[in-house]
Amino acid sequence: MGYTEFTYGRDILEFFDDHSCYLQEYDIRRACRWTVLNDGRIKIEMNKCGTELVMIGSQNNALLQIDMNGEYMTFVSAYSMEAGRIEKEVKAANMVLEAERLFSREGKYDEAIVLLKEASSMGNAKAQDLLGRWYLYGFHLPRDTQTAITLLQKAADQGLVGAQYQLAWIYATSRNPKDSKKAITYALNAVSQKEGNWQYVGVLAVAYARDGQYTKAVVTQEKALHLLSKDETIPEESKLELYAREYEALKLYRNKQAYDVWRLFTISGEGVKGSGLEYIPSLNADITQLRFFESNSSTQEKVYTNRFPQSKAKYLSWELLLKHPAPPQKIDFKIHAIYYKPDGSILTEQIVDAFLPPHQTYSSWNEGFGEKYGGKWHEGDYTVELFVDEIEITSGAFSIYSDVSEVNVKKK
Repeated sequence: MGYTEFTYGRDILEFFDDHSCYLQEYDIRRACRWTVLNDGRIKIEMNKCGTELVMIGSQNNALLQIDMNGEYMTFVSAYSMEAGRIEKEVKAANMVLEAERLFSREGKYDEAIVLLKEASSMGNAKAQDLLGRWYLYGFHLPRDTQTAITLLQKAADQGLVGAQYQLAWIYATSRNPKDSKKAITYALNAVSQKEGNWQYVGVLAVAYARDGQYTKAVVTQEKALHLLSKDETIPEESKLELYAREYEALKLYRNKQAYDVWRLFTISGEGVKGSGLEYIPSLNADITQLRFFESNSSTQEKVYTNRFPQSKAKYLSWELLLKHPAPPQKIDFKIHAIYYKPDGSILTEQIVDAFLPPHQTYSSWNEGFGEKYGGKWHEGDYTVELFVDEIEITSGAFSIYSDVSEVNVKKK
C-alpha cells in the first residue's frame, strides 16, 4: 500500500493510497479520511474530541499547508532530500502567518515586526515585501527609503509581483532619469506575471515615457485603458475618475511628454496649489493638488474653480489629491482643515477622518462648509490650510466676488 508522511514538529500526518490517513499529535494517533477536491486541494476529515473536524490542505512539492479552522500549519515531507532547507522555509512562512495574525487581528505591530524581520533575514519574500512597504511609508517603522528599496529588491528578485510593481513605480517616478531603465525592467517582470492587470501595464507605460520611448508608451497606455474599462472589481464611479486620469497620461505620451503627476492634475481640473510642505511625511504621500468646488446637492456635480459669485455661493468644498506608493493595507489618518476669513480671523475648523486605500497609488478627500442658501458669504479672499500630524501640508485660496450688477441686469 502506498504511503506518504509529513511532519510538523512532533505532529505527523500519514497518508495511504486507500484514502485512509492518521494524524499523530504527541502520543495520540487519530484515524481520518482524505479526498482530493476539484481544485486540487486535499480534504481531511476526522473525529476529534467528539466533534467532526474538517481540514483543508494544499500541497506544493514537499510542503503541505493545512488550514485548521483558520490556523495554518505547514507540514514538510519526512523523506525530502532538502529537508533542512525546506524546514527553514516552513519556519519563515509560519512566522509570516503569525505576524499577519498579530497585526491584522490584534493590532500588535511591534511583535509582528520582530517576526517579519527574522523571516526576512531567512529569505522570505513576503516578509521582505511587507517590511519594504512599511519602511517606505514609515508605517510603524522609521521611514527609510533606501532600506525599503533594498528589501523590495530582494522580494522582487524572488519573483514577488507586488514588489516588482512597487519598484517599477518608484523608479518610473524618480527624479533621476537614469532610473527609467530599472523601472522598465521591473514593470516588464510584473506584467509578464499578470498581463491582465491594468495598473501593472500602466506603470510600464509610465516607464517607457520616462525613458523617451513614447511610441511604446502610447501603445502600452492604450492597453492599460482597455483593461481598466473591463475591470469589474472597480465601482463605476471610481472607474470613470481613474479612466479620465489615465487618459490624460495617454495625451501626454502622444505629445511626447513624460508622465508628470503635477502637470497631469493641472490638466485634469482648475485649482490653486498654495504654500505648505506639499508632502505628508508619515504617509510618504505627495500633495498633487488642493482645489475648490461648490457642491450642488441636486446634481452632485463638481465644477472646480477658485472664484465664486457672492449671490449664489452656498456650500464650498476643498478637495485634496494625493499621490503615494500603494500601501499593503488601509492606512488611517486625520486631516485638520482651517478656513480663514478675508480679515485673517478663523471662520471654522474641521477634522476629517481619512485613509489611504490599499493597493492604490492615488486618493482624494474633500470636505465643505457653507450655507443652505446663497448670499451668506462675504466678499473677499478666503484661505484654507490643511494639517496632518500637526504639520501644515498645503494651503489654498478662493475668492467670493460681487455679482450684484449681473443679478440686476438679469432682473431687468
